[in-house]
Amino acid sequence: MARVQPDLTLGPLRRLPKDFLTAGQVGPYVWGVHHPTAEINRNGGLLPVANLDFGSYRQFWMFTLLNSDSFEEVSTTTIFTTWPSSTIDAAGTVWILADGLRSILTVSMAWPPLLDVAALLEAAVPLRE
Repeated sequence: MARVQPDLTLGPLRRLPKDFLTAGQVGPYVWGVHHPTAEINRNGGLLPVANLDFGSYRQFWMFTLLNSDSFEEVSTTTIFTTWPSSTIDAAGTVWILADGLRSILTVSMAWPPLLDVAALLEAAVPLRE
């Protein structure tokens, strides 16, 4: 990875700390999706994880948020897609669209909470009878 300089030339190349399947940038962060290395089985495939909320086994990947200047890890969490859409709000919360709209916490290895958009809209605009 290289930073574009003010004169539009590329700065020195820097290696990301992990081998990401996909990566992107959101606000002051670089994000990447990678395999959960501790969960690789002997054949090289991913082991399923039990998700009690859905009552089924789901394949998951790890979403890692890095400081874009130092590449230090900010947080890592599980997600159910390899290419999430991402954004950041004015408060600095990173949001991803991956099996619903979820906020990325600064606490690593916590399931990202799901934002119930329908409930928010319903609360903001009461139904008329």
